[in-house]
Amino acid sequence: MDQEQTQGVVWGVILALICFGFAAYGFADIHNLTSLSGLVFGTLNEVGGQWAVIGFLLLAGAGFSLMAIRSLRPTTYDKKTFKPTATDRTMGSDVLHNDPNANLPLHIRYVLGVGAQLSAFSGSFLNSIATGKDKAMLKSGLEHMWGIASREDFLELAEHLAQFPNKGPYEGMWQGVLGYVHNPPPGNITNAVFGATIPPPQLTEAINKVAAARPDIDFAANPNAYTEWTTRILHSRDWVGLMRANGVAVDTVSNLAVWDAGRLINVCRWCVDLGWVSEAEMIALCLPVAQAVQQSYGSWKMLADAYIVASMIWGAEQFGGSDDQDDLTERLNSFMRTYRMLAADPTSPFLTVPWNTPLA
Repeated sequence: MDQEQTQGVVWGVILALICFGFAAYGFADIHNLTSLSGLVFGTLNEVGGQWAVIGFLLLAGAGFSLMAIRSLRPTTYDKKTFKPTATDRTMGSDVLHNDPNANLPLHIRYVLGVGAQLSAFSGSFLNSIATGKDKAMLKSGLEHMWGIASREDFLELAEHLAQFPNKGPYEGMWQGVLGYVHNPPPGNITNAVFGATIPPPQLTEAINKVAAARPDIDFAANPNAYTEWTTRILHSRDWVGLMRANGVAVDTVSNLAVWDAGRLINVCRWCVDLGWVSEAEMIALCLPVAQAVQQSYGSWKMLADAYIVASMIWGAEQFGGSDDQDDLTERLNSFMRTYRMLAADPTSPFLTVPWNTPLA
């Protein structure tokens, strides 16, 4: 191979690496890269000759093959092979927990069922107001994760969470994500190269919905937040697809109010354990919320789907917009594991408490 041929191959390899650089940073997916590669292929033939084309094809062919194989990996959850994450083990969510001495009336068990996904994940009892958790651990968790160090702190938070239906920011954020998933931009060369810096209308609309739901974030003054949410939405088809593949009816989920309802019920229980709130006060706060939840959803499955969607939105908010398939799968598995236990365990409120239980 002479010097001219070597230079041609080098040019081809460099341009192939540029193509995959776009993919690595979320500026294009495999469909857009196909269009980009077609343009580069023609340009190389004019500029670098056949050896440049050969170099590009060698690297691009190998790269596309790996991407295609990776995209075909099964993403469905298999409870036989799933291994609990460190978070699962810490939270004690490998089994459901029940108080053998509990004997609550059905409507109170219903209230606890509305918060069952968080209760099961944290290892709390599912059939009693008492959680069965260590009080020192509850106190530390409330203070560090919720900013609650007293009864007064709790009442301030409870007033917010009890405003049902409290759509909060996640519902608007979900509408932005779902709109983009249902109406993605076309896979053309412009969107492939400039999609992240010059957003297509579909991405702009999704970002605007997120911005409207999060007035606390000034995207104009905070370019890092804008970039992070752009990345999250660009990769939303990955994690929404994962939920759909795992049986979550994402396309019918619009109401995420169960997220705050479940959090309110569990925070109340923790504060009852600490003596900051009486059981009567908890019931007075949570029963109206449970009634509103019952009117908002049609079944425990619909409630669970909405909670899982909200959990993934929370995860995207907390941990970023990673497009790593393993990371997304592990995150969803932690939520799906809890739901599958609740759907299968004969002691679960999802199976022992009828959805239409009278709550008046």
